[in-house]
Amino acid sequence: MLSHKKHLNGFVLAVCLMLVASFSFAQGKNEAGSSSKGNAYYYPNFKKGTVTFITGTANTGILNYNVLNEEIAYINTRKDTLTFDQMYLIDKITIDSDTFYYDTHGGSVLKLLKNINGRKLLVKENPGNNASTIAKTYYVTNKSDYVPASTPNIINLFPSHASTLRKYIEEHNLKLKSEEEISKLLEYAANL
Repeated sequence: MLSHKKHLNGFVLAVCLMLVASFSFAQGKNEAGSSSKGNAYYYPNFKKGTVTFITGTANTGILNYNVLNEEIAYINTRKDTLTFDQMYLIDKITIDSDTFYYDTHGGSVLKLLKNINGRKLLVKENPGNNASTIAKTYYVTNKSDYVPASTPNIINLFPSHASTLRKYIEEHNLKLKSEEEISKLLEYAANL
């Protein structure tokens, strides 16, 4: 009887492990358009896009950006909606006319707004508590990294012009909280 209990305990353990494994796999799967807070996706419909890996290879697919989970979702050949689980292998993703980059240091998907004289200006969009509020955090490229578009970080990008940039920020009362103000400062710095 004791050996029967051991077999039963082993069977229960195996079933539990299978359930945990299938649950973990299912969490990587998202249903298109489903969300507890309305539409979780950046685009109303999945669109054709290109994923370019850090190796330089590129693949096309049907893509969308899940703003709530900060994940790029794609539809596979079986019509399942899945997400990339190794974003650090991706250099950029182009969906429609938008380009997204993955900030491996911050673990965030950033949307390219513009390229100003070799510096990328990007935004991270976070939905607020209600559906009409979207918080935006701006980033700029720093060699091979992305840094928040703050006054100290932008000044650090142009160390030889630090005093000139501080004076320009003060004279124009720039808070660097909008795309327009950050663009204005980067364009000015690029012409120094």
